[in-house]
Amino acid sequence: MRLSRNKIKTVLVCGASGGLAATFNAPMGGAMFASEIIVGEFTLKTFSPIIVYSVIATVISRAYFGNNVTFEAYLYHFINPIELIFYAILGFFTALIGVYFIKIFYNSDEYFERLKIPNYLKPALGGLLLGILALFSRRILGVGYTTIVDILNGNLTLITLLLMIVFKIVATLFSLASGGSGGVFVPSLFIGAATGGFFGNLLYYISNCCRWKWCLCSSCN
Repeated sequence: MRLSRNKIKTVLVCGASGGLAATFNAPMGGAMFASEIIVGEFTLKTFSPIIVYSVIATVISRAYFGNNVTFEAYLYHFINPIELIFYAILGFFTALIGVYFIKIFYNSDEYFERLKIPNYLKPALGGLLLGILALFSRRILGVGYTTIVDILNGNLTLITLLLMIVFKIVATLFSLASGGSGGVFVPSLFIGAATGGFFGNLLYYISNCCRWKWCLCSSCN
């Protein structure tokens, strides 16, 4: 079609935003993700077609599969302005987990490359390690949508959430660094949900222990 490099990039981003919007029934989420992660900027020239593609993809998806969201959670309410402090701390805490995940991901990839064993045995080794880890928790297997919904609805304990952060990171490393095929998008959703759930539950328990006059949990009000 003799498109310029910039137009090809725009079309690529539109396809990505439409795919995410249709998959998760989230037109704004797909548009914002594509603009921030793939394009890296918000301009009228690129953001406008992204929005159009996201809306069209969502309409088609809802026509075939209905207006169902992938992740359902309780409705949360903004109660006290002091919550903003803890949201900022949560952002910093999540960023640390993200940096840690990225660093050990590349380190583990280099480690498997240095292993002096035949290449066809490396995925087998990764699968074996993943299987051993799954003996402690089967929630780390698969995409983990059910576990994410349980986290959003507050069905997991504080210790379980902490283990889910560690186990899912390690499971992803075993799967991908050993030569397995896959991505990090959905594992990132899983790890992010577990991180947010852990932080929220930790604040909830601290507030109960310290008997704060206000509570971050909307169901307590």
